[in-house]
Amino acid sequence: MDSMNVAIIPARGGSRRIPRKNVRQFRGKSMLCYPIEAAKASKLFQLIVVSTDDYEIEQVALEAGAVVMRRATDDGTKGTQEIARNVLLQLPRAHFACVIYPCSPLLLAVDLVRGVHALQGYQYAMSVDSAGVDAGCFYWGDSYAFRNDVPLDAPHTARVRMPPERCIDINTFED
Repeated sequence: MDSMNVAIIPARGGSRRIPRKNVRQFRGKSMLCYPIEAAKASKLFQLIVVSTDDYEIEQVALEAGAVVMRRATDDGTKGTQEIARNVLLQLPRAHFACVIYPCSPLLLAVDLVRGVHALQGYQYAMSVDSAGVDAGCFYWGDSYAFRNDVPLDAPHTARVRMPPERCIDINTFED
């Protein structure tokens, strides 16, 4: 069996700061469409999965060409690794995975390509801002690391600097 790269977009229905932010319109389309389009344009993934607890998000994801994996209602306490692990446990052929946050509308395919190249020799590669702080755009990883809860932010993690103008994960109206 061939291995595959999987994009995982965790998109829950509840948001305390911006209600329904994952399906809100941003520059003419649902916010969720942007990371799906970036993943498709990168040509790195054999599968793009949206992990959600919400029917409307599911519909937007399917229309945008992603596969949906339903999960239990999430109160926001599930972290990146837990969501990735749950998806990857259902995909034994996955070799590498990239968790892409759904509210990163300025993320480009080239950023994902830079991320997978940075992964060479590391267990993870994560997007960071100019100060080296987690930018919250994407997290590439070996599926073994995600499945086995290897800490995400550690010396075995490559840092991929994002251009300041695209380094955003929309969480507040100010963003």
